[in-house]
Amino acid sequence: MADSRFYKRLGPFTLEELCKLIGSEVPSILPTNYDPLKKYTDVVKIELATQEHIAVIHVARHKELLSNTKAGICIIPKGLMKSIPQNTICIPTDTPFRDYATILSAFYPKQTLPQYQDPTARIHPTAKIGQNVHIAPYVIIGRDVIIKDNTEIHPHSIIEQGVQIGQYCSIGAHCHLSHCLISDKVTLATGVKLGQSTLESYSDKTGTFSLPQVGRVFVGQNVDVGANTVIDRGSIGDTVIGDFTSIYSNVSIGHGVAIGRRCTLVSQVGIAGNTVIGDNVFIGGQAGVADHLKIGSNVFIAGKSGIAKNIESGQKVGGIPAIPIKQWHRQTLMMKKLLES
Repeated sequence: MADSRFYKRLGPFTLEELCKLIGSEVPSILPTNYDPLKKYTDVVKIELATQEHIAVIHVARHKELLSNTKAGICIIPKGLMKSIPQNTICIPTDTPFRDYATILSAFYPKQTLPQYQDPTARIHPTAKIGQNVHIAPYVIIGRDVIIKDNTEIHPHSIIEQGVQIGQYCSIGAHCHLSHCLISDKVTLATGVKLGQSTLESYSDKTGTFSLPQVGRVFVGQNVDVGANTVIDRGSIGDTVIGDFTSIYSNVSIGHGVAIGRRCTLVSQVGIAGNTVIGDNVFIGGQAGVADHLKIGSNVFIAGKSGIAKNIESGQKVGGIPAIPIKQWHRQTLMMKKLLES
């Protein structure tokens, strides 16, 4: 259960109310003791759930958890209907994890902060602040910054000259934003750095010199960026993060990188400058991507992979250097057999 010190819980809800939330019909298979007025109090891990609770199994390989659960309601993939326990109401769906998230959001909706400007915040007189904006203690907002309605700026964040932030955004504590344009419904967790200058140094026969950074960072709508992630601005053009992309914590994105829509970058991924990534790309944790590459859409990159060349759309790759994932698995098995022989 969620800790009431941190999260406000709504509900309880009946089965019919929960089905309406996810656009589903009340299941046709119900326990003999089913009570349509019964209300369910919380969303809980399936191993801990009781008859008062709702749980989820989002992949079929976890079906053994379903046979042992005591949950009152369980959201399941449609293929698991034969495994329903006697006293559990199962809601079969094509999108179990998304429906679970919808129900969880109904119990624990995001809490919005009221309009507020702390007296310790330093806001330049040319900054334009929208309505219902929450500005926490020790925030610094520079010249010509634009912050639109219903946005939250958390403590000790610095927003430098010219930055624009859209509606319904959340800027976490200790963020540093410069040279960036942020669309609506963007969430930046604690310590995110956007628009910093890459220390791009070059050498020739006359010595070492630095290349000026005169680009920006553009962040699309509904983007989530995890804690301590760094996204550099472009050298000349923009660094672009596409709509609905999720970036986990401690990710590093170099100058001029373009990431498409609905991508997922897991923690500690590193992407070097000027690489272009298509839509619906998944990059596993600690993977590294070299500079000036092109990665197509619908690509899967396994964790800890090293990407040193272009990847066409629809490919699944893994290893160092990355190769087609089936070939990588075969090599891994062959190496295991060699070591055991």
